[in-house]
Amino acid sequence: MNRHLERLGMLIFIGIRNLRSQRTKTLIVGFIMVFGAFLVVTTTALLDSIEDGMTRSITGSLAGHLQLYSADAEDDLALFGGQLFDNQNIGIIEDFAEVRRVVEGLDEVEAVLPMGLGRGTALTSSPTDEAIDALRQARLEGDPLEIEAAIERLQQIGALLKTEFENRLSVASDVEEIDRALADIETLEDPEFWEPLRVPDSGDLFDEADARDSMEFLSTRIASLSEDGRTLFLRFLGTDTGRFPEAFDRLKVVRGEKIPPFERGLLVSERTAQRYFKNRVARDLDAIRDEVEGGTLIAENPSLESRVQALPEQYNRVLIELDPRGAAQVREALQEHLGSEDQTLTQLLREFLAVDDQTIGPRHDLFYEVIAPHIDLYAIDVGDTVAVRTFTRGGFLRAANVKIWGTFEFSGLEDADIAGSAHLMDMVTFRDLMGVFGEEEMAELRAIREDVGLRDVQRDSAEDELFGGGGSLVDDGDSSVGFGLADEAVSFDRDRSSFTYDQQAIDQGIALNAAVILRDASDLRASQALVQAAVDEADLGLQVVDWQSASGIVGQFIAVIRVTLFIAMGIIFLIALVIINNAVVMATMERTSEIGTLRAIGAPRSTVLTMILVETVVLGVVAGGIGAFGAAGLLLYFGQVGIGATNDVLRFLFSGPRLYPMVTVAHVLAGVAAITAVGLISTLYPARLAARIQPVTAMRRGE
Repeated sequence: MNRHLERLGMLIFIGIRNLRSQRTKTLIVGFIMVFGAFLVVTTTALLDSIEDGMTRSITGSLAGHLQLYSADAEDDLALFGGQLFDNQNIGIIEDFAEVRRVVEGLDEVEAVLPMGLGRGTALTSSPTDEAIDALRQARLEGDPLEIEAAIERLQQIGALLKTEFENRLSVASDVEEIDRALADIETLEDPEFWEPLRVPDSGDLFDEADARDSMEFLSTRIASLSEDGRTLFLRFLGTDTGRFPEAFDRLKVVRGEKIPPFERGLLVSERTAQRYFKNRVARDLDAIRDEVEGGTLIAENPSLESRVQALPEQYNRVLIELDPRGAAQVREALQEHLGSEDQTLTQLLREFLAVDDQTIGPRHDLFYEVIAPHIDLYAIDVGDTVAVRTFTRGGFLRAANVKIWGTFEFSGLEDADIAGSAHLMDMVTFRDLMGVFGEEEMAELRAIREDVGLRDVQRDSAEDELFGGGGSLVDDGDSSVGFGLADEAVSFDRDRSSFTYDQQAIDQGIALNAAVILRDASDLRASQALVQAAVDEADLGLQVVDWQSASGIVGQFIAVIRVTLFIAMGIIFLIALVIINNAVVMATMERTSEIGTLRAIGAPRSTVLTMILVETVVLGVVAGGIGAFGAAGLLLYFGQVGIGATNDVLRFLFSGPRLYPMVTVAHVLAGVAAITAVGLISTLYPARLAARIQPVTAMRRGE
């Protein structure tokens, strides 16, 4: 043993001496090894940090650590979007209560939540419809001031419509249609038209005849001339909204409040509200301000410059929202800000919205201070009740009135579109929209069947049952109980937005998938296998996938990045291998006499081979160590200051606005080991050449 250690020590000593004597080769190979080790440590540490960040983003927003869904699913679950996005056929979990009982019974599992993704629409009313509704409500309440305010707003809308249709005359081919529209609009300029509407609604059909005619004219003729309300597309996640914030503690409410326990409702993604539900002018001002504050000059960005140029033409989106009192206050504020006294509100808004690099900041602030309080800043907002419409899997249209309790975002992911891609809806309303009846609805259906005497028939005999030969589909009974009475007695109440429920109503029903939150996710594979074994034993017919598989294409980002970087590293190492090989071959040829002399005095080939390889190992450890520790130092620095995310995708990957990379001893050792291994592979051929040098070669060189 001592003999081998002495031999190894001697070889290391000789190797160090040879490295010092062959400085050119040592510097070339050493530099490559320093760079290689630096690259390995930096790449692996950053990839691990990004993967850790993306894990926290996905598991902390929608996915949880594991996901359960039908083992017979035709498609793979993709929470953040896949090939079919939300039209995935992942089957259903028929009895979530049993799934929760089985899986939450495991010590490793903290919580199991029902889930289901859906898509629907919500139609918002136009400013004209809102003004007409306000007038109708003011007359019902008998408030003269509100009646006058609503009339003034409708007159203002009429003035805007008149300007719009007069502008169309110059380019329209159907002049007659525009003339008819202008004639209707000019009716609003007639004081006599408004007189019946200034009187509160008496409820008497005869006294109200003129007022009803005027209201009908407004609702059918004038409302049809203005733009329709917006159709908002909603992607929602049905879940247990009471337990969701506890399981996903990164959720925070931005405006409004969480959905109270056992209440129906919707939590809207703040990111989606800001980007899609907000008034167009406000959105543009936000975007321009953010770009300019980020260091972008308007003139240097064609897309931003185009947005700035189009902004003044959006003034109508503000003007049509203002009531007369709000318009007066806005006009006064803009006159003071712009230093103008004689301009109309239209001219003031145009000038105000003509922003540049210097004025965008102050005007953005003034917009929210003066204009925003007088307009509907969001198409749907906190406190509104919206009718969400969607199609069931059977193709039937379903609708539900849903109250918006608040807006939310996930801490650290405020600017990530992916994390805010879905709104949160209570599971009971989600099932309503899916066309799945709960116990309450089933009880109503049974009552209807009993009261009207309906009975089931076979498909083959349906024609005979309906058209003769099979008797009536309604059982004989008290003829005084007809469809009208039955419908009146047990009809479904379509507005269930205020209905409450209990935990049993959430659990006892279907789900499309379920999120599993683990107490300790350090050994995800083992936990996944344990949960799968439990659901198999209970014969639940479910499959268990980890967060990466469940997240769809988003979950493959890190795999794609890792493969791409490893391919790039492989190419770099291949080039390094060739360079190191050539450098060592040249150095070996220069040492022919030295090696031949060693062979002449009795050194075996194995000693020569080992000597060359030891030199590479020594150089690899020293140079690789320098590169690895240099990379570790740099990463430790960025671990303190962070690496900024330049777009929303990186914010999602980083799990926040900055990535704070972590470097471990394992990363350093991996860097040194990898570059040393590359060096050894590169040196094998030159070392074998050196071992084959014959003693006579040294003698010839000497002669």
